[in-house]
Amino acid sequence: MPHLFGIIVLLALNALLQAQPSGKFCGSPSSPAGNSTVHVTMTSQTTFDITVGFSPTGGQDVASTKTGVTYEYDSSTGRITVTDVNQLLILISDIGAPFDRSELSNTTFWNGAIYVNLNAIQLGYYPLVSC
Repeated sequence: MPHLFGIIVLLALNALLQAQPSGKFCGSPSSPAGNSTVHVTMTSQTTFDITVGFSPTGGQDVASTKTGVTYEYDSSTGRITVTDVNQLLILISDIGAPFDRSELSNTTFWNGAIYVNLNAIQLGYYPLVSC
């Protein structure tokens, strides 16, 4: 019986490790550069939609939405790699955010949140949580 329990636990852990992000993820990072809102909806196992609003310090509010952004997910590392980098470049340009594509095109899914590299605005890896 203990062996059966061990096998069940291993199967459950394997399923958890193989699970990739699904649903909606949100965050509201703030920094001296300004305040942002981020909404990501995983629309399939290879695409997501993203809406970003940015209120730059001393500037005018802007927002941009991109749909069907393609990505690859590596379940062994949790790494999410955006393969449609042009969509990110347009989004970054639309809102005038102080990021480059390399920071936003490689994120990590860990412990139920998507961690985005926001080192450009001194926020480290910022979590987008399920919403």
